[in-house]
Amino acid sequence: MSMKNNRSGGGVGISKWINSPGHFQGIFWIVCASFFSNLGDTLVKLVSIPPMQITFFRMFFGTLILLPILLSKGKSSFYIKNKRNHFFRVAIGFGAFACWIYGIGKTSLPSITTISFACPLFVLPLAYLFLGEKSGWRRILSVVVGFLGVIIIAFFENRGGNGEANLFSLHPGVLFLLMAAILFALSDIINKKMVSSESLISLLFYFYFGSMLFASIPALLVWHHVSYMELFYLLLSGIGGVSILYCILKATAATEISSIAPYKYIELIISIVVSYLLFNEIIKISTLVGACLIIPSALLIAYYEISKEKRLKTLTDDNISTVLEGE
Repeated sequence: MSMKNNRSGGGVGISKWINSPGHFQGIFWIVCASFFSNLGDTLVKLVSIPPMQITFFRMFFGTLILLPILLSKGKSSFYIKNKRNHFFRVAIGFGAFACWIYGIGKTSLPSITTISFACPLFVLPLAYLFLGEKSGWRRILSVVVGFLGVIIIAFFENRGGNGEANLFSLHPGVLFLLMAAILFALSDIINKKMVSSESLISLLFYFYFGSMLFASIPALLVWHHVSYMELFYLLLSGIGGVSILYCILKATAATEISSIAPYKYIELIISIVVSYLLFNEIIKISTLVGACLIIPSALLIAYYEISKEKRLKTLTDDNISTVLEGE
């Protein structure tokens, strides 16, 4: 009896620790997010059906997972305010996922992971174009250096067996991943405009549901037979996609995201190990060089953005204090 109580108490203790606020809890959740991100890419590489069909199934299973959550919150959770912005974000997000999944099938896992780190870099130039947000020279330099890292990976990923590469023939898989990263960044900008007026769960549900509808017709045009094992992989991929956001939200709730941001780059180590064990892929020197350019650039962008938010918060708090003192 006492042994059962000890085991039960231990389980409750672990659960309590995981769900408590704290720096190490934040690290735990961000590492979990990295694991699920790598799992999704790995599972896609294990499936041999067309990329558009994979996109459809990933969105289909994601929709099935999110629908009960939305139903449990009542009819009001299905209401959306800005239908036009929802349409644009779904169209852009669908394009991003389709490009990403196509690129995954043609690129080594470490290179895929490294390029995913470049997504935040493209938010700055796109925010300037669409929102008029200006950036200092340090941020612009970070974007340029990070983009150079992607180009290095795209150039040397295309090396043939003789060790030569064609300057005018960058690796198509990397180019699709690059296009996906740009579209994901554009989707993030739209999300930032909508998150203040729409619930997070409805944003996520309509993204998956709308992308599933966008993918349905192209998927039918290239439809191939799907084995039960492939369906299982795709189901896990859909669960993993939803789990990434959940883990990131838990990490944000546990501690300041700025203090744990560097730990998400553990995903590169995970991808190197998984890539070698499952696909017999060895990370290229060019990918490591690209990572050495992209990761510091992304960290600098995150640092400048967080510093800007803190300054704005300080100014707002000072203004509130001044008004209160005046009264």
